[in-house]
Amino acid sequence: IAKAEKIDPLNEDLDNLKDRYDIEKARFIEEKNYEILEKGRVLVVDGKCREALPYYEEFFSLTSGNVILLREYADVLACTGNYEKAFETYDSVLAKDYTYETDLERAKLHYAHGDSLKALEDLKRLSEEDPENFEAKMYLGDAYVKLKDYDNAAPIYDSLLTWPLDSLQRQQVLNRQKWM
Repeated sequence: IAKAEKIDPLNEDLDNLKDRYDIEKARFIEEKNYEILEKGRVLVVDGKCREALPYYEEFFSLTSGNVILLREYADVLACTGNYEKAFETYDSVLAKDYTYETDLERAKLHYAHGDSLKALEDLKRLSEEDPENFEAKMYLGDAYVKLKDYDNAAPIYDSLLTWPLDSLQRQQVLNRQKWM
């Protein structure tokens, strides 16, 4: 481009050449960034979340990502046991673009992290928002059980058994009833 400008600085094709160069350069950088992310994803699939985390952090240091990728990052953080940062990331994602699925993942993380009261609060709200969501209802029952509130857990599990469940879901509910 510099040589072309010296030879013919008024050439109309110079602007197109500069634009094309900028586009290709941005595409190249984006591809390199996603290669970093893909290395992390491969490790996550292999169950190596701690090893994957530096790739995600490098990716986000180079780009802002989007809410889908931030949600993925929150899932990886939760997998590594970095609950505080996972909650912060889920909250950030929900503030930017609320989705029921992300809200449910955050509620499940509250449950897994041992905050049964917060999990119960979130799962009640989510179960009201989508009364036919199997996972939200099952975790709601689980939260009641964790709090030893069997009188509220039992009807939830009983009602789930009236739903058209697949064999795995049915077994999950039956197991929970046995544990209770």
